[in-house]
Amino acid sequence: MELSWKEINAERLVGRQRSQDKVSGELPSPDGRIPEAILGRGARIVVDSSTAENDCVRIKGSVIANVVAEDLNGETISYESKAGFEQSVRIEGVSPGMSAQTYASIQAFDILPSGSGAAIDAYVDFDVIVTTSVPMKVTAGISGIGDLELDKAVISAGRRSKIGQERIRLREELAADGVSSVIASEGNIAVRDVSVENGSAVISGVITVSAVTADSEGKLSQLIRQVPFRERVKMDQSSDEVYCSARIVSLYLNALGEDFALISMDADVVFELYGVTENEIEIPVDAYSPSVGFDCLCEKAVILESRGIGMIQTTVKEVVPLPEDAAELASPLFSSAAPVITSVDTAGEDMTVNGVLLTSITYESTAGRKYVFSEDVPFSVSLGSGHYVNMPVVVPNAVCSVTSAGDRTVQITYNLVLSAEYLNAVETSAAVGLAEKEMQERPSGIVVCFASEGETDFDIAKRYSVPRSELKRLNPDAASPYREGEKLILMV
Repeated sequence: MELSWKEINAERLVGRQRSQDKVSGELPSPDGRIPEAILGRGARIVVDSSTAENDCVRIKGSVIANVVAEDLNGETISYESKAGFEQSVRIEGVSPGMSAQTYASIQAFDILPSGSGAAIDAYVDFDVIVTTSVPMKVTAGISGIGDLELDKAVISAGRRSKIGQERIRLREELAADGVSSVIASEGNIAVRDVSVENGSAVISGVITVSAVTADSEGKLSQLIRQVPFRERVKMDQSSDEVYCSARIVSLYLNALGEDFALISMDADVVFELYGVTENEIEIPVDAYSPSVGFDCLCEKAVILESRGIGMIQTTVKEVVPLPEDAAELASPLFSSAAPVITSVDTAGEDMTVNGVLLTSITYESTAGRKYVFSEDVPFSVSLGSGHYVNMPVVVPNAVCSVTSAGDRTVQITYNLVLSAEYLNAVETSAAVGLAEKEMQERPSGIVVCFASEGETDFDIAKRYSVPRSELKRLNPDAASPYREGEKLILMV
């Protein structure tokens, strides 16, 4: 017997591994001023590279922190600094040349004054997905066996490909009465619509910015503004479905002076366009012959299909009490939030994303002193994908503002953006060879068989070593897959 072969081209999942590691580092002050007390803090993580090695993935990146503090003279200072890291995540079966993608999120962090400015301790979750696109060699047939029966699985194999990218600078002037300077700023971006016009993608959405500001007397406050945008990005190739991912590379806010009552926004944004190509592939999963004995050799395969990307923006509001032993509230100053996803429920077409907003609130007491306290605020958001997926990757981002709500309470308003990549892992068994064996003698005659729920004509015909065509001829009214206890007649 001589096998014939064919190659299956599909993205296959090699492995997925989640791990949590501690990332620590110094955050030196750029002008040499040393913080006496940390008033506000924010942190995000950037993965620069994920490299597949033998049975592991090496990850390099940095934690970027925003520090708002009082220096030794009681003056408010703010700066951004970063601490680099390198981690290794073990995944069996990984080898050089495979594609590794790492999604990282900070689960908890603390920033404290240090000799160089500040230091950060962060607990980071790493979600590493490794795939290969090397063609899979499977059985296509066996020469010399005229009654070979092949069972095949038809699998959807949507593949995502980048079809365009552009880095665009967005500028806008924002109303800001009474603002003399911007102490610190952050923002997020949400894509709301993508349309195709004359070979380009027209992308519309909104950037939400949050700024800690000071007036001419140095009093701190916070403002949030939403800046709509509509930009055109050239497509390198056409696609039936076009999706857009957007991320802010840098964001600068600058006060133009109280006389102008304006703040200028300068944001560098990278827009990435993706198209998803839908196709179906046939994979041989089993084989037998009524006349020749052999065992079919099978190998597990997990096909990873992409069903696009999505983004949702929502508002969360929460009234938060001051801690029992906290000083009396005169006025809230500013707040920041780090969202953490705790679970993603994929039952059904609409995913439910649950998480916690790790929130830091800075306020001024009736005695004129500044205090900071923390609160964890839960959230739950429905993120519709339009179809079932079992392996989504969701990345959160949030900015927030604080206002008074009572004598000892404040209200936090969050602008929460969730970005999702809809991945679906389909597990199958591929026939990759055979091993000869002797045919087993079977009694001949008429056999009445009672099927189990979900059994197919291939399952029954293989069990009794008869051609599928004969099974169908003798049972013309039966439809595969069969019902529990369905009676079938065979001639063996």
